[in-house]
Amino acid sequence: MTTRTAPALPKSTDTLCPCGQQYYRLAKVAELFDVSEKTLRRMITNRQLKAKRIGGSIRIPHEELAKIVREY
Repeated sequence: MTTRTAPALPKSTDTLCPCGQQYYRLAKVAELFDVSEKTLRRMITNRQLKAKRIGGSIRIPHEELAKIVREY
């Protein structure tokens, strides 16, 4: 049985809001977790994942990525 390791969260800034919170684009998160953007959108719709709309695009906060790594 092989164990899957959680992907390392990127250190580069995708988007940094004035409050200091780091946000990531759906495409980047989908690539990190090897899921489709459609899956992430479904998780957002089902309130399994928090997201914000910034500048017309959906962004996921860094703390939500950390939560995914811990829980899944």
